[in-house]
Amino acid sequence: MKKCLCILACLLFISSCTLTGTTEEPKLERDIYKGTQGVILDNSKYNLPQEVYEGEQFTYALRLENKGPYEVNTARLLISLDKGFMEFNDGSHLYEDNFAGTGTILDGKTIYYTADDFLVKELLVHVKELDALSEYHDSTIQTLFCYDYNGIAFADVCIDTDPHNLKPEDKSCTSQSSISLSEGQGGPVVISRIEPRMLINNQFLTPQFKIYFQNHGQGTVISPGKVADVCNNNALEKGTYNTLSLKNVEFSNGRFKLGQNINCIPSELVLRNEEDMISCTVSSNEINRDQVSPFMAVLKVEYEYGYTESSSDQIRIKDV
Repeated sequence: MKKCLCILACLLFISSCTLTGTTEEPKLERDIYKGTQGVILDNSKYNLPQEVYEGEQFTYALRLENKGPYEVNTARLLISLDKGFMEFNDGSHLYEDNFAGTGTILDGKTIYYTADDFLVKELLVHVKELDALSEYHDSTIQTLFCYDYNGIAFADVCIDTDPHNLKPEDKSCTSQSSISLSEGQGGPVVISRIEPRMLINNQFLTPQFKIYFQNHGQGTVISPGKVADVCNNNALEKGTYNTLSLKNVEFSNGRFKLGQNINCIPSELVLRNEEDMISCTVSSNEINRDQVSPFMAVLKVEYEYGYTESSSDQIRIKDV
């Protein structure tokens, strides 16, 4: 009998904790989702010459380094030489590399492996002859790298079922006006802050979250799935730039989730002046204020976007 009473007590305790969500993402795992850098272009380690002679050859080497925790599976590299003054082995002034469909290009960091994954491209460049009247020519190499990326943010929020402090008992937490996420989420597009609001509808509580996004990188945000278009100089549709998509918003171990009992507007966000906001609201009649005490929960927000990084290098071609 005592054993049955113990089991019953445990079941009642578990049932009473279904809304708390206190066992969500371990802090150690959350720590890798920090930072404001994604994939960066770096050729500073490869001694690109500042001057070359006409008729000479040199190697253009580029390092693509993933500094975030997300895998890069879709990407495109476009390198453009100064037409008429330089060319690659095939006689073209354009080098294109489409990584789509080739599997993982760059691994992301994990709690077990925190080193940056990287890829090095080495291309032989032929310098053409200058015209007879020129002593030198300043030539430019333009590089553009486009890739699809993700973001995951975690925020500890108080679901305050008594926001006006009308009940006599002590509360385990108090609603916050704003939650800063200034450390970023491991990519150039970050959630800078979240503003929770506790809306009251009779005896029910309707949590609402204002989620603010910013581009903290030096590159340009593009719509996910537009990598090939942007890095191929194709004609672009409206909405290609500065657009990101919301994948999921949830808390209390998925008890509240986007598409089930959380609605967010807009689902696709256009960053105006590099910043904008999404509003997410829990459905009505989900949280009864008379039955649920204030509790802490981990709000998890997942989003996806494309991004472009570019570099420009100038080389002087001298006559012989």
